[in-house]
Amino acid sequence: MTLFEKDLLGDVLPLIESNYRVYTDQPHRADHRPIHGGSQSIRVGLANLDKFAYVCPMSAGGLRSEDLDQSFPELAAKPETANEKLKLLWVACGEKDGLLKFNSGFDAWLTSHQIKHVFEVTPKGVHTWHVWRIYLAEVATKVFQD
Repeated sequence: MTLFEKDLLGDVLPLIESNYRVYTDQPHRADHRPIHGGSQSIRVGLANLDKFAYVCPMSAGGLRSEDLDQSFPELAAKPETANEKLKLLWVACGEKDGLLKFNSGFDAWLTSHQIKHVFEVTPKGVHTWHVWRIYLAEVATKVFQD
């Protein structure tokens, strides 16, 4: 994860910002990915609140709910920072997705730390692209609205 984060922040973002006409500030950046990418969205997005205003993982896995305090000690200690910096923390998972247990635990952890977020469970949703396409369409209507 450390190497991925280094590549994303040190190579990918600068490449995009130097080759495309995009906003380069925190209020105009989102991190939104499915499955293993959902875990990356959580880890990278929440660890870099100075760079991302929107963190929207879908069917995230690869983390254990009981490790969240250790994974995000600064966030656990100062949840108000997330509430100040994030415009949207949106978490979604299908009702029949094998990763629902983690996503529900993540929702409970966020709630217990009073971190503002939206948690959506898709009825009958499974771990498939069909569900993630629906999520992408939904999240696209929620980001960069100002």
